[in-house]
Amino acid sequence: MARLSVIIICRDEAHQIARCLESVRFADEIVVLDSGSTDDTVAVARRFTPHVFHQPWLGFGPQKNAAIDRATGDWVLAIDCDEWVSEALSIAIRGAVDAPARHAGFRLRRQSTLLGRPVRFGDWMRDRPLRLFRRGAGRFSDDAVHERLMLDGPEGLLHGTLHHHPFHSMHAMVETMNRYSDLSAQMPGRQGSPPPLALLRAVGAFMRGYVLKGGFMDGWAGLLVAVGTAEGTFWRHVKRWSRNRPTPI
Repeated sequence: MARLSVIIICRDEAHQIARCLESVRFADEIVVLDSGSTDDTVAVARRFTPHVFHQPWLGFGPQKNAAIDRATGDWVLAIDCDEWVSEALSIAIRGAVDAPARHAGFRLRRQSTLLGRPVRFGDWMRDRPLRLFRRGAGRFSDDAVHERLMLDGPEGLLHGTLHHHPFHSMHAMVETMNRYSDLSAQMPGRQGSPPPLALLRAVGAFMRGYVLKGGFMDGWAGLLVAVGTAEGTFWRHVKRWSRNRPTPI
């Protein structure tokens, strides 16, 4: 039977990492790569696996690749601390890993919630991240944020649910948006837009998620997702524009 490794990168995730780790106990190996937690993240992780390592922060893509390099399984499942695997998905993953190799990787059906409210429409609708892959057939892009798993070979889609609870408070949502827009602004080759054009892009992002993709049907949760996406769009473009000016603001 093929061996499955789970990789998780983390920092200061003691409040939620146990739920994530508990959901992947079915794996043959769990690799946790910490980047300098100051809470009990490392202690909690060591209750589930002896394979807990430290790596100074490299950016999301490079950090996940560093975790892949420490994995020894035939297959790798990349999961985040704010996600957990349903029982049905764990069965599907085990079946895919043990089946004859027709696919190089698999997408998972992810269901997100916002402050306890399921989000089924808008920009989070039909979320199918590519997370399970044969070791040697997948690597993450070097992007500091919004990294992509690049797969060498055909992909499939598994049944079951990858649960996703990205924010435990409104403060965390705003803080994450600001941090991600900072990281995006630092990526090379991104020109950004001056404030008037950035505002138009933000309005377009809001209309796309809230109206065209039906985010309004999720009530207040859909509104918060659409506003957060629009705000992140605005600041991402303005920060890039500011960075590329002769005299940054």
